[in-house]
Amino acid sequence: MDQGGLIAAEAVQQNHRVSSERHAEETRDQPKSSPHPLYPQAPPPVLDLLGGRASHYVNLDFCEDGLDAIPPSPFQEMNVQLFPKPSPVVLFDHRADKEPSVDPESLVRAGEPRDKQRISPYLQLFVLSWSFCLFFTSWSFMSQLMQHVEQHFGKAPGAVQGLVGSIGSINALISPFIAQFACKTTTRKVRVVFLLYSLFAVAQMGKVFTLIAPSYSLLLFLRFINGLGFSALYTLGPGLVDDAAPAGSSSTFTAIYLTSSIIGFSLGNLIAGEMKDWQQASFAFSAIGLLAMPAVVFGLYNESRFIHRPQKEREISRLSSANVAVNVCKHPSFPCFTVVSGLHRMALESFLFWTPSFLMSHLGMRQSDSGKLCTVMFLFNGVVGVIMGGKLLDRLCASQQQEAYHSEESDERRAYISSMFSATVCVLAMPLLLSSLWSPSQLVAIACLSGGLLIYNFSESPLSGVALFSGIPSEYRDQAIAVKYMFAQLGSFSGPILVGSIRDVADLRWSLSFMGSLLAPIVLLLLLGAWFEQSRSTERKDGRDMLGGGGRKPSDAIMWVTEVGGPCAVNCSALIEV
Repeated sequence: MDQGGLIAAEAVQQNHRVSSERHAEETRDQPKSSPHPLYPQAPPPVLDLLGGRASHYVNLDFCEDGLDAIPPSPFQEMNVQLFPKPSPVVLFDHRADKEPSVDPESLVRAGEPRDKQRISPYLQLFVLSWSFCLFFTSWSFMSQLMQHVEQHFGKAPGAVQGLVGSIGSINALISPFIAQFACKTTTRKVRVVFLLYSLFAVAQMGKVFTLIAPSYSLLLFLRFINGLGFSALYTLGPGLVDDAAPAGSSSTFTAIYLTSSIIGFSLGNLIAGEMKDWQQASFAFSAIGLLAMPAVVFGLYNESRFIHRPQKEREISRLSSANVAVNVCKHPSFPCFTVVSGLHRMALESFLFWTPSFLMSHLGMRQSDSGKLCTVMFLFNGVVGVIMGGKLLDRLCASQQQEAYHSEESDERRAYISSMFSATVCVLAMPLLLSSLWSPSQLVAIACLSGGLLIYNFSESPLSGVALFSGIPSEYRDQAIAVKYMFAQLGSFSGPILVGSIRDVADLRWSLSFMGSLLAPIVLLLLLGAWFEQSRSTERKDGRDMLGGGGRKPSDAIMWVTEVGGPCAVNCSALIEV
C-alpha cells in the first residue's frame, strides 16, 4: 500500500477512535439500557440513512423479531465527521397516526429525568375529581342564594339570576381559546388547569370582602374568575382523566369524573339550605376556597408527573382557532355528537328543574316532600347511572382496547360502540319518562321517572367524552370538548326557559313531554354518527388491504441498501403513507 493509502487509513482510524470516545463520554452518566421515552422496552439499535450511529427510533410493530446491532463502518464515521448529522429521524408505524399502542402509565415525557416517576392514575383521577366536585358545590350553592344576594346588594328580584347566567355563557365562549392556549405541551395544559383553578379558590375566599364593601360589580368579577376555573376543568380535565385511565377503564374514569359534579351539586344544595344570610354564605364560600388550595398546590408542584399521551400539539398550537375549528369539523361525526350533547343537556336540565313543580301541581305532593324526594332521586340515579354506564361501555369495548390501546382502529370502534350504546339507552329511557308524566298513580309516576332518569344517565359518560374522544384525532380533543361545552351550556340554560315558555301557553305536562320527545332526534343523530364512524373504519381497512392484503410481515419492513459505507436499514413504514 502506498504512502497516501496509509495516511488515509490512519485518518479513518483516528476519526473512528475520536467518535467512539466522544460517544462514550456522552453516555457515561446514562443507564446501561436507557429506553426511549415512548418505548419502555427499547429494542436493539438499528442504523438509519443519515449516518453511522445506532438509533433506537424503530418500529416495534414491524421489528417484532428484533434485529442485531449493525456496527458502523469507518467510512460512515468519517462521513459523519465531515458532514454533521441532523436531528435523528423518528420512524413511526404508518398504521397509527395518533400514538404508539402502549399503556399510558409507562409513558415518560421527552427531556424528563428518567428517575422521576409518574403519579398514580387513581391519584390523578382523585385530584381532578375533587377539584370538579368543589366547583359544582360552589356553583349550586350560589344558585340557591339568589334571595340573599338580592337582599344584601339591594337588587330587584330576577335581575341577579340573569346576570349570573350571562357570566356563565361568557365563560363558555372563552373555553376554545383556553384549549388553544394550553395545547402546546401537556405540562402547560396541567399548569393552565391548576392556575385557573387557583383563581377559582381565590375568588371563593374573596367573597368575604363583599361584607366590607357590598359591591355587586365585585361579586360579578369574582363570578367571572370562578367561571374561568370551571372552563379549564370542563375543557381540559376530561382529556387528562382519559390519559390517566389504564387500558379498559377509560369510560369508568370519565364516569367517575362526571359523577363528582353530581355529588358537588347535591352538596351545594344541602349547604345552601342551612344559610340564613349572605354573611354566613360568604364564610362558607371561603371554606370551599380553602379546601381547593391543596389540589392547586399538588397540581402545580407535580405538573410534570401527570400521565398523558404523546400528542401532535405543538403543530396544532401554531394554527388559529378558525383553522382548528375547520379541521375538527372535517370529521362528520363531530357535529352529530356536539349537537347531541346540547340536546342531551337541554332535556336533562329541564327534568331536573321542573320535576319538583310537576310533583306538586299534578301529583299533589307537598313542597318539602317533593324537594327531598327529587334530591335523593337525582343524586342516586345520577351517581349509579353514570358509573354503571361507564362500566358497561368499558365491558363492550374491552376487546378493542386490549388489542390496540388508543390506536385508530380501536378509537373508531369505540366511537361506534359508544354511539350505538347511547342510542339504545335513549330508546329505553324515552317511554319511561313519558309514562311518568301521564300516569295517574303517584307511585307509578315516581317509579317510571326514577327508572327513566337512571337509564338516561347511562349515556352521560359516552356522550360527555368517550364518543367525542374517539371520533376525532386526539390532538384536537380539547378544542372539541370546548365546543361541546358551549353547546351543553346553551342547552342547560335554554332547556328550563323553553319549558317555562311552553308552560305559559299549555300545561306543564305537555312542556315536559316535548322535552322527553327530544330523545328521538338524539337517537337519529347518534345513529348517523355511528354510521360515519363505521364508514371511516371500513375505508381505512380497504386502504390497508390495497397496500398489502391487510398486513405485512416484519421482514418486509426492512430494506437493505448497500452503499460504499456499508449496510444500513430503512423503515419502509416511513415511506408509505396511508
